[in-house]
Amino acid sequence: MKSILGHDNESEIVTIIVRLREKRFNIISFDNNEIIFEIVLINRRTVPVPNTITHKIQFSINRYSANNTYEYHIKQLNGIDKRLIPFVDGYIIWGLLEECVVS
Repeated sequence: MKSILGHDNESEIVTIIVRLREKRFNIISFDNNEIIFEIVLINRRTVPVPNTITHKIQFSINRYSANNTYEYHIKQLNGIDKRLIPFVDGYIIWGLLEECVVS
């Protein structure tokens, strides 16, 4: 299934991680089991007429305790349904978001 911007599931996760590392996001809410955040994408065009388009796409990531580890589920709000993502991807996304809340 495609996301709002046309990504498949795997490329969407890669895009989220890259944007989080670039600090192109805002945290909307945070608790121990869920973080709601938005990725900010800015598209600039110079030809034929200069303009800038800003997309703000909201996501929620949830973590659930499972056998001494966590399962991570991500959902694009107003988009793709909640889905389980690989542990490593979820851990990276959660850690990057949590780092900004703590600091």
